[in-house]
Amino acid sequence: MRVAGLGFRQGAEMASLEAALKAALEAALKAALKAELEIAQKAARQTASAGAGAAPLRLDALATAARKAADPAAQALARRLGLPLLALSDEVLAAQTTLTESPRVRAHTGTGSLAEAAALAAAGPQGRLLGPRAVSPDGCATAAIAAGPVTMATTTATTATTATTTTAPPVTADPGCTAGAPAGSLTPPPTLAPAIPSLPENP
Repeated sequence: MRVAGLGFRQGAEMASLEAALKAALEAALKAALKAELEIAQKAARQTASAGAGAAPLRLDALATAARKAADPAAQALARRLGLPLLALSDEVLAAQTTLTESPRVRAHTGTGSLAEAAALAAAGPQGRLLGPRAVSPDGCATAAIAAGPVTMATTTATTATTATTTTAPPVTADPGCTAGAPAGSLTPPPTLAPAIPSLPENP
């Protein structure tokens, strides 16, 4: 099961979420192709198709914090892709170990990276990130991809019923995203790889 975790500022547009998701999917696909190529080389059976013409990674669900799940932009993206949007509690998110640690994001969300924590939590106990979170060009949204052996039914049941003793740290108000990210906002990397042509839509 592959899940895309989403983090975004209040007022972020769907285009920002989509841009972050495209960047995260492209990075995850490149990482997967590299791993497959290395395996093929070690097994002395490298083929011309090992790293070419691969299909886009398919997603099974989107995930974000419960308090953000009703956001119009997140709901619109989920509808466009035909994917469920999983809502995760702050306690569950705070229990995840993320690759990225942003003091500012932690102050606002209770975790070092909302996108990474959401992806990990939704992917299950054995889930793993396929890379660090990607940032939209305007800095208003982030996305990360995680994969795990759990099924969609298991994940849905777990996110609905899991109780935890982990205490999430208090969070501050989201300053919102208006007319571009304000000073001190999420900073995109110096360059973002070109977005993949289109996001895969589930039938």
